[in-house]
Amino acid sequence: MNATPEHAVKAHAGIGQIRIGLAQVNPTVGALDSNSELILKFARHAKNAGAHIALFPEMVLTGYPVEDFALRPSFRTASRKALVELARRITEAEFGQMVLVVGYLDEPSTAHKMPLR
Repeated sequence: MNATPEHAVKAHAGIGQIRIGLAQVNPTVGALDSNSELILKFARHAKNAGAHIALFPEMVLTGYPVEDFALRPSFRTASRKALVELARRITEAEFGQMVLVVGYLDEPSTAHKMPLR
């Protein structure tokens, strides 16, 4: 059996590729709506570039450093609501099967229970 590069390519022709887009964005602290728009904008850019997965920085939805906002129950609730709304918009938009990894602020007791759809 010939172990040429051409043979290796043919042998692996059935294996797919996953393209990952890394979003280097600068969200604004506390600006949940505009940060959601920023996420959608860069997700579209990643999709148009052929990405299957778009990775965003930690706390991209809330902005970073979140500091005193993290102590406000109302802000934590708003962060969760903004995440649910963002998930809805992503599901309804043109993203198909693309995966977005988005950092947000949540309560420790609810993080594992929160439905996104």
